[in-house]
Amino acid sequence: MRPGGGRQVPCRDPNEMDLNEKEKMISMANDVTEVGPVSRRISALLALVFGATMITCAGGCSSEELPRINNEADFQKMVLESKQPVMVEFSKDECPTCVMCESELVKVSKEYVGRVTFYKFMLLNRFFQPYSQLIRDTYNLPWVPTAMLFVNGEEKKRWVMDYFADDYRKTLIELVGPPAQPKPQ
Repeated sequence: MRPGGGRQVPCRDPNEMDLNEKEKMISMANDVTEVGPVSRRISALLALVFGATMITCAGGCSSEELPRINNEADFQKMVLESKQPVMVEFSKDECPTCVMCESELVKVSKEYVGRVTFYKFMLLNRFFQPYSQLIRDTYNLPWVPTAMLFVNGEEKKRWVMDYFADDYRKTLIELVGPPAQPKPQ
């Protein structure tokens, strides 16, 4: 096999080949050129199916979202000055894994209504450029999704790329007690 993946054809002088061998060589060359576009189409199709599966597993493109914090001033007011615990998901535009994290946080938020406030802060655009370099640097946020629990304006707990509601519940149970609402199924 060649490094590129195709079949290796022995090198022979074409003048020494009979007509059948030449036709066979031409046929093999045509076969190799047809594989490229077909395999690219199959790869693209598989990528689309995988992406759709990820979104479906994450709860779909749900209309249920966490309320958004839009800027640094809102972050100061809604998170740092809050009288109750606040859970913030730091997210990125067009991020399928962020959708997975958010769907789990939405579930937990329904269990802690009135006791813990949940928000989403769009940290990065789709090109990984920060909307707020100040917040990214202040809280050392190189990865998304990252969920952070703030109590009295200070970070109490951080979850990086964690997609399990039970992980969030465990800390919230220790901090504010068991959920008021039963776990959704």
